[in-house]
Amino acid sequence: HNFGACFVSRGAASDEGAERVTLRVSNNDPHQDVNVAPLFERKPHLRVEAKPTLLRPGEHMDVAITFRPREPKVYEEVVPFEVNGLYTVSARVRGEGTHMQLGLADPSQQTVSFGTLRLGQEASRAVVLVNRSKRATEFELVDAEEVGVGRLARRGVSFTPAFRQVLRPRERCEVRLHFSPSRRVAPFSEKLLLRAPAVDAEEVLLTVTGACQGVEVHLETDALAFGRVCLGSHVTRRVQLANAGDVGTRFRFEPLRSAHFDVEPMEGYLAPHGDAMLAFTFKPQELGEDLRLDGVRLVVEGSEPLSVSLSGTCVEQPGESVQSLTFDCKVRATTEQTVTLRNPTDKKWTVRPVFDHQFWSGPPVVEVPPSGQVQYKVQYAPLTMTRDAFLRSAEERFDVEAAKLRDGGAEEAAAGPSEALEQRLAHHPERHAGTLFFALPNGSALLYKLEGLAQAPEPVP
Repeated sequence: HNFGACFVSRGAASDEGAERVTLRVSNNDPHQDVNVAPLFERKPHLRVEAKPTLLRPGEHMDVAITFRPREPKVYEEVVPFEVNGLYTVSARVRGEGTHMQLGLADPSQQTVSFGTLRLGQEASRAVVLVNRSKRATEFELVDAEEVGVGRLARRGVSFTPAFRQVLRPRERCEVRLHFSPSRRVAPFSEKLLLRAPAVDAEEVLLTVTGACQGVEVHLETDALAFGRVCLGSHVTRRVQLANAGDVGTRFRFEPLRSAHFDVEPMEGYLAPHGDAMLAFTFKPQELGEDLRLDGVRLVVEGSEPLSVSLSGTCVEQPGESVQSLTFDCKVRATTEQTVTLRNPTDKKWTVRPVFDHQFWSGPPVVEVPPSGQVQYKVQYAPLTMTRDAFLRSAEERFDVEAAKLRDGGAEEAAAGPSEALEQRLAHHPERHAGTLFFALPNGSALLYKLEGLAQAPEPVP
């Protein structure tokens, strides 16, 4: 038997790619049994699989012969069989070892470059594969997998032929590669492999390089929980918006459908490989265990929109956080007291106090260092007297009606003040009352109830 040209083995462990033939040995004697025993000793390039066998008249045995050349040369072997221990019958086996020569027709195409595309563009490249071997070659193009997905496919590269092919000697085959990215693709260099039964391992056919410039925007998180916040207070959380792409882009938030949440900035520009900090604020307007806004939509030019969900809980201000301050001062003078603001966190606080009465004031902004405290000065500067001081002053000015009302003993006073006096008293309450509110960045709050007694001013010299 002549095996012809066979590919040289590049390993010793596997018979994949070896050539096999079955030799049938028959007993054609109609009367006598025949005992057949193979005498061939196994060699690295040739294996004969048979055992001594007694063949009755008309029976046969199949002998498997495997040829796998180890060198590129011509092999000739004689396979003897002993018959009944008296004589031998031989079979001649011939074959030739040859290397598989399947590769690119143009070796300069070992690197296929797609260059740098923009999102939405496509490109194709073609190379020619030729079989320079002495025999037909079966092969398959392989995309090495990474986590179950081909490395080229992950980057938007496809190729044909995608299935197993056979090339006869000197036959050619076109291999086409197509780069069609659907998103930004960082510069890459990946191998297109060649698998053939004639070799024991996959070989690199060529290297594919390319890139796709585009927008690649990511939010640091897509869900933001603010926790518990006191009614009237607010909490701000900052989230990074990053553009890992090579192209700058604009972004904008669609209008928020809730009065409990804000975000700044509502729109902006992201430079290539740049980022922006988004400030989300939870400022609840009512009590509620689960105040939320799902699917806040962020529109990004040149990319799929992003979204973030916001949630928080609004609770009553604890009673221990409400305190009182009492002031006593002459009109057109000032007096002050201090309150302590403590910051238990590891970040600096910027607090903006809110007064609801014009007679009290303080610095519009106060900064509290991390794990520190500051003294905040509250000033009381009344411009009108409170009632008792006003009535005493009226009495001193011989305002008879006011004096009677203050003493409460005359019939006129029992009848109540006149309309004119009543209008004057409306501007002089028994006490000035206001509040000072601190909305703290951790979601808690401090409320001070302010009371003031305003005495008569110093006389003008």
